[in-house]
Amino acid sequence: MEAVEASARLRPAVVVLDRILPRLRADEVAERLRAQPVTRTTPLVVLAASQDLGSHAALFAECLSRPIDRRVLAEALDRLGVPAS
Repeated sequence: MEAVEASARLRPAVVVLDRILPRLRADEVAERLRAQPVTRTTPLVVLAASQDLGSHAALFAECLSRPIDRRVLAEALDRLGVPAS
């Protein structure tokens, strides 16, 4: 819930989500972000295997395995055109 609210307010360059979150699943957060005009095109990265997401995999620009490797995340951000800082 906080990610949805904060994303609308802060307009991040990318949102990174874990597949399993305390209140909502990553796909539920993604659907809510896609429903808002201000976050509709924000790239979403999920920490999960794409096969674990099923039909929801298309909601995400990148699926990365856990534990996350800093180099792998930087490469994903580079593919999305987001500067890693």
